[in-house]
Amino acid sequence: MTLLGALDLGGTKILAGVFEADDLDVGEPAGLTAWRPVGRRQVKTRAEEGPEAVVARMADLLRDLAGSRTVRAVGLASPGPLDTRRGVIIHAPNLHWRDVPVVERLEGLVGAPVFLDNDANLAALAEWSVRDGPDPLLLATVGTGVGGGIVIGGEIFHGFRDAAGELGHITVAAGGAPVECNCGNRGCLETAASGSALQRRLRERLGRDVTAGELARLLAAGDPRALEAVSETARWLGVGLAAAAALLDPEVIVVGGGVAGLGEPFLRVVREEVRARLMPASWRGKGGPQVEAARLGRDAALLGAALLARRRLAVGGPHNGKDGKRDPRKGDPA
Repeated sequence: MTLLGALDLGGTKILAGVFEADDLDVGEPAGLTAWRPVGRRQVKTRAEEGPEAVVARMADLLRDLAGSRTVRAVGLASPGPLDTRRGVIIHAPNLHWRDVPVVERLEGLVGAPVFLDNDANLAALAEWSVRDGPDPLLLATVGTGVGGGIVIGGEIFHGFRDAAGELGHITVAAGGAPVECNCGNRGCLETAASGSALQRRLRERLGRDVTAGELARLLAAGDPRALEAVSETARWLGVGLAAAAALLDPEVIVVGGGVAGLGEPFLRVVREEVRARLMPASWRGKGGPQVEAARLGRDAALLGAALLARRRLAVGGPHNGKDGKRDPRKGDPA
């Protein structure tokens, strides 16, 4: 058995897990479900203490969960932008980190190879792994912002600069918009289809902020103002996903994150918008891209990190491309 460590690093929490995987299991579709969890723990990030303290906290979590056993490899899910080849977090606004060589620092503490990737990318890989190998798969995570991940041929698609899958920054309002995106642009999908956008619409209609529990009660009661705010947010998400689908022609589109917790009424509007905006040719064969709810919930990025560690361990050789001889994202010579 191979013992794998996994970390999901966020602005407010760190989620850590240790898993047992069969030595021959490199994470083909459905393989992830057979892995055995050894332990799982969540703690506060406390980012204000700085990168060194946070990295030490992650290492301590892994050691505690592994006990006397040795972790062979660690996958690390992180917000970006990232440089996965060098193992560097270029900029994580919620952590207030810039150019942090997180892989080098964490490896020095855990004594095992560490593999870094974007949290949405790893969530996409995990969602791919529990399905029948959809190709391509597009994941949208809809929470405070909008993120995305793309899996093609069973591999994460990173693009040339590790920047692929940034769904939240697709321009959906070419003339700009009254709300400025965190990236500094206007008209981004994130300003129209995120949890923040939904809260803004609820505030405009109800005159106050609304908790998730209250929103659920309003929707159950058929409150027209809440229904309108949710429907408008879902339509804008459908606009962005249709644009991405026109480019990628995905077999499956997975929608996850806190806003996706609104369930089938939300997803139904997203599906309708995607169908309305794609060309008829996109609906041949299996009837167009299937828009599905995420299956793994908040553990998706953590499970994807474990899967990444297992895959990179399986291909062997240098990790994170630090000697320039191997692209760790594909396991092939660069």
